[in-house]
Amino acid sequence: MQIIFFKNFNILKYSFLVLSIYLTGCSSSIYSNSDITYKASKPNSYTGDSYTLYNNQNEQFNPAFVDRALYSHQKVGKRYKVMGKYYTPKHEPYYDVEGIASWYGDKFHGKPTATGEIYNQYDLTVAHKTLPLNSLLYVTNLENGKSLMLRLNDRGPFIGNRIIDLSSAAAKALGTTEKGLAKVRVQYAGPANKKDIR
Repeated sequence: MQIIFFKNFNILKYSFLVLSIYLTGCSSSIYSNSDITYKASKPNSYTGDSYTLYNNQNEQFNPAFVDRALYSHQKVGKRYKVMGKYYTPKHEPYYDVEGIASWYGDKFHGKPTATGEIYNQYDLTVAHKTLPLNSLLYVTNLENGKSLMLRLNDRGPFIGNRIIDLSSAAAKALGTTEKGLAKVRVQYAGPANKKDIR
């Protein structure tokens, strides 16, 4: 009887240890996306010409024209906390906001983004605090009129009242690199296509 008790106790102790390690791993990142696996891509070279500037930034997103299957590629995510402040991701199909954009590059290049893919500063991507991941956004630099379609794959920025963080390539294309910060208009443009997700 005593041998059986110790055997069961050791199994229980081992199970608790495994569960603790698993939960610790899940809680170590506010961006834990264990239900979705993304294939990490190696950084590509950026020529500076592989983007298209848009001039239809006044067009409003209409959910009625979207293939509903595309929504399955998005991830809203759970409420999270950064530097003492809580953020609640949510769908905002008519999101249209003006504010300050910043950009991020070398320091984060090659590191995981909120989607789980590897951040490539040469890709046309953007970070936003609450809009669904794998969304498309029209971002217009209000200081020079340039507008670009970008894919949202990361969370941020968490400094001051900035509303988005551009990748290096996006900042270069929109003309915000040298200044660092720029006043922009950000408009939700629907879910990204699966082929655009790395």
